Amino acid sequence: MDIYNYYDVSKNIITSILSRSYANGANMHNALNELRLEAVSSCVFGFSSCHRVGDYKAKEITVSESVCRFSGSLSGASDAPSAKAVLHSIVQSWRHSRVTQLQLSADLHYLFGLLSQTASRDIGSFPDAGALLASVQNYPELEEALTRDVTMLLFPESSRLPQSPAELAAAVKEWLDMNYAENISFRTLTEIYGYNEKYISSVFKTSYGITPVSYLGNLRIENAKLLMAHNPELTLRRVAAAVGFRDSYYFSKVFKAHEGISPSAYQQRMQGL
Repeated sequence: MDIYNYYDVSKNIITSILSRSYANGANMHNALNELRLEAVSSCVFGFSSCHRVGDYKAKEITVSESVCRFSGSLSGASDAPSAKAVLHSIVQSWRHSRVTQLQLSADLHYLFGLLSQTASRDIGSFPDAGALLASVQNYPELEEALTRDVTMLLFPESSRLPQSPAELAAAVKEWLDMNYAENISFRTLTEIYGYNEKYISSVFKTSYGITPVSYLGNLRIENAKLLMAHNPELTLRRVAAAVGFRDSYYFSKVFKAHEGISPSAYQQRMQGL
């Protein structure tokens, strides 16, 4: 049976490891240990692959050259965006080199150990390489988690997450008020605040009686109305783009559902036509 015929490997990372043949379950413990060793030492992180367990030979693992090269820039980063740029380069080098999970673990242990010496404050516990790798399945997730942990380590004030549900809701509302014209998704809020979309939506609705999605939609429409009232010369395309809609047709559809009339009719009303 070819497992790759049953899954879209362009979207799902599938790693298959075939164990040795055993006549009974007496050696199951050994078989599982062999599978674990094969998984961490031979399987390339972030890519689909198929392996057969062979005789395990211990390999000396050294820190990747790229991690050594970039580590100085990372520990000397002056702000969170600078650190994020360096981490992106590190993650891209891992992807390009097709490193194994064992190599990733060694590199992350080295990075966290180095950064713990240059952190801007005393912290009781530092990021754990094993826990981080166990929580991610691909490179985008790895970069997101690594960036979050390193930013919190080096720049705790700029990366402090809201502590209470009410504080989180207020932070999300303030961010939406300032960034409503940007291309925003729930993933955006999850990346910023570190909570999943259901939790963010729940605490926001508890505080404001409306979901973040609905609040954002209302915010965009209200700002569109202000723009049309004070700038009658603007085309609907420009109004839509100015408040965060990438499609003027979709903007018109949402506007009419919200206001009961089309945006062009609203413009005419504002102009007394």
